[in-house]
Amino acid sequence: MQDRAHVWEQLEILLSHAKGRVVLVAPFIKRSIFEAALHCVSTDVAEIRCITRWVPSEIAAGVSDPEIIQLAANDPRIQIHLCHALHAKLYIADELCLVGSANLTAKALGKTSDSNLEILIEASTSHPGVQRLLSTLEGMTSPATASLAEFMREQAEMVLPTTASSILGVQVTADLWTPSTREPARLYQFYRGSRGMPASIRKGVLSDLAYLDLPAGLSEERFNDAVQTRLRDIPGLLELLGQPRLSPEDLRQVIAGRGKSDEEVRVMTDTLAAWLAHFERFYRAYDRWELRQGRELK
Repeated sequence: MQDRAHVWEQLEILLSHAKGRVVLVAPFIKRSIFEAALHCVSTDVAEIRCITRWVPSEIAAGVSDPEIIQLAANDPRIQIHLCHALHAKLYIADELCLVGSANLTAKALGKTSDSNLEILIEASTSHPGVQRLLSTLEGMTSPATASLAEFMREQAEMVLPTTASSILGVQVTADLWTPSTREPARLYQFYRGSRGMPASIRKGVLSDLAYLDLPAGLSEERFNDAVQTRLRDIPGLLELLGQPRLSPEDLRQVIAGRGKSDEEVRVMTDTLAAWLAHFERFYRAYDRWELRQGRELK
């Protein structure tokens, strides 16, 4: 542990010398380490900006705490923003920075007995690579809020333990999931903060979003693309999507073998059809129960 604690010592020294501005960029941030980093920063520093990402499975796995937002509530200097594609680790104090592999976690910074082997290299904030990253982040971040932090924690608590068991390459086990929300158009509304819906509908929407395991801050287009990818991971569904028309019998093949009653299968089939009509290039032909490729003429 002592040999690896130098990474934390580097960060501690950098932050303690800051006079005007601090920027903390890392996808994984634990509240206790974020708080320890803030304690290194002088009260004379006017701006502390944090850029991170929140994903339900990562929160469930214990590598990221949306509760860091609570520290921002008590310190007006702190601004927390989210970037769903973030992987870079960058720590800035005025004109100097550290760039490398270490997240703001105890394991990454050598503060546990089983810490990671990490590296942070000192550079100038004027370095073209650093400036390019900061410029790109400006167009890709969105503000974090207390309500969003609570929403992400709520999803994380619904994520299956097996989903969160390994943070490297985590994916939802698609064969355990089919959509439960009967009105898929509500998904993005809820994801973006609209909570005005009955409790029974809210439960289904939250359950679906937990299984979809999407990062905060996606545009509607990226959100729809991500949901479409998850749908196509459902075993047996991708093979059907090349057909020009889908019948109830076609979709029941996807649902079959899950130990459901006939009524449950009917509801699941109708719900899956609604999702395909919303997220795929299908529309519902109401003269008969059938999905057809393309867009319906109005």
